[in-house]
Order: sequence, then C-alpha cells, then structure tokens
Amino acid sequence: MNKNIIIIFILVLIIFLMSCTKQGCEFNNPSCNKTFECVNNQCQLKMGCTYNNPSCEENQDCIGNFCRLKEGCQFNNPSCENTSECVNNQCQLKMGCTYNNHSCEGNCVENKCIPLPNINDLLHTCPSLSEIEKYETDFIITSDIQFKEYACEKGKNPYYQEDRLDPKLTIYQALRIMDSLPFSKNLPWTDESLYDWLKNNIKGIHINKETDNSYCCNPDRVINLKAEVIGASRQLKWVDPQSGTGMEALPALLLHEARHVTHGHTCGTNDATLDEGGAWALQYYLYYWYGHYLPEKYLSDYEKEMAVSFAKELRNTRFCEKN
Repeated sequence: MNKNIIIIFILVLIIFLMSCTKQGCEFNNPSCNKTFECVNNQCQLKMGCTYNNPSCEENQDCIGNFCRLKEGCQFNNPSCENTSECVNNQCQLKMGCTYNNHSCEGNCVENKCIPLPNINDLLHTCPSLSEIEKYETDFIITSDIQFKEYACEKGKNPYYQEDRLDPKLTIYQALRIMDSLPFSKNLPWTDESLYDWLKNNIKGIHINKETDNSYCCNPDRVINLKAEVIGASRQLKWVDPQSGTGMEALPALLLHEARHVTHGHTCGTNDATLDEGGAWALQYYLYYWYGHYLPEKYLSDYEKEMAVSFAKELRNTRFCEKN
C-alpha cells in the first residue's frame, strides 16, 4: 500500500514540475530547427530565398539569400542590341551582310549579298526606264546631231551601225556608271557620289558637232562634248585593248569639264598644282580611284593597271609645279 502511494506521489510531482516549465522556443520548449527562427516565442520560417520564403522566380538565382536576376541575354540581363541575337544565353552578332557579318562587296539586299557585276557586264545591259527618267530630269541632254530612234539591246542601239553607238545611250551609260561606282573610299574633293556631284555642278550636257574640243560652259553650266568622242564603238568596253581607252574616259571628261564651272586652268592648258583641286586634279584622282578603290573583281587586272598608269601620266604631265 505504501509503495503505491509513493508511485502516485512521484507521478503527481512530475506532472506538477512539467506544468511549471514555460512553453515556447524562447525556452527551447520546443527549440526551432535550422530553417526557423524564434519570433515572439514562436518558431517561424526564416525569411529569404535560401529558405524558399519567398522562393525565387525561374529567371532568378538565390545569391546571399536574395533573389537576383540571372545573368545573360536569355533573361535580358543584359539584353542584346538590335544587331545581335541571343544564342545559348550569349549575345552574338546576327548573320548576314546587313550586320557586316559577313562583309559584302556587292549590294546587300534583304540581308543577302548580291555580287556586283563586272563593269563590262554592266555596259552590256540597258538603263531602265526609271533610270532614263532620272537622267532626263537631272540634266538637260541636247545635241545638234539627229538622234535615231532610241532602243537598247545588250547595251547597244540596234538602229546604229556596228562601228558607232547611240550618243544618247552612251551618255546614259556614263551617268549610270557614275551613279553606281562602288568606291570604298570617298573621293578627295567630295563626299557625294560622282553622279550627285555632277548634278549639283552642271545643268546640262550638249553633244556638239561643231567644236574641235569639249568645253564648259556655254550656255551657263552646260558642258559641250565633242560629238566625235561620244558614241565611238570602243565605249562599249571599259578599256578597249586596241585603243587603250573606252568608257572609262567619259566620266573623267564629264568631271573635268564640270570642274571648269568653278576652276579654270592655272598654267596654260594645265594646272599649276594638284592641291588646287582643278579639272586635271579631279581627272587624276578619278583614275587613281579606278585603280585602287573598287571591289576586287569589278575591273580586270589589266583595266586597273591602265587606270594607275594613266593617273601617273596625268600626275607627271598636267601639273606645272612638281611636288
């Protein structure tokens, strides 16, 4: 009997002592595990992405218990420029000639490189109606010789004999070339194309059968071209091997005479110096640019050599002061 009373007494004592112990995490009763912290005597999940409280979004990384935007263009951190695209989370330059990847020595059309024709191939094609309308709008083209009916097949007017070309078509072709020469470097005296420079300096071109030499300017800002030099059959080629000249000479002649709108010769029929930028200087620079600043296959090696040779000849013979 006494033994049972003792057991009951011990149990009551244990229950009493337990009721006297304070509850809550402050008293480690119970204690919080590592992912929780004790706040107001209660275990609460720790804050921050390490504890998924809150968790990060898919485009974020948990760094130092903070959600940070993931690195790379996939997450617009950083975003790519307009010329680049996001590949494997890295910005890479877009492919194609629009983005100079790869570079294009022809015409870049809808991000595709269209090779430039050889200049002699160009001379065996015809100006379009829109091109002709442009030339007739930009220049007053006249002649004191009677033109035959205009037509064009493979760069020639079939109404003219084999040894002659249509003078008007020849002028069109010269203007067409001046409007499209793809120089890789600006000419020294202008940032404009040859065509635009010519348009801004003269009003018209007159084919004159009475003159012994081409000249400018009568009427005002109108070039007179000697009729015999316009429409020679050699002008169907850039450089005719038999004569050593061809269509290449006509843009040079147009430039030379157009320069006389503002610059006369300063040493007889020559110029005193290259630096004056007179008519002979423009002609020299044009031939030099023919030889050095056109795409690789636009002219043949022979045509480039002829251009460089003629530039050298002009440099040595058309300037009175050598420097």
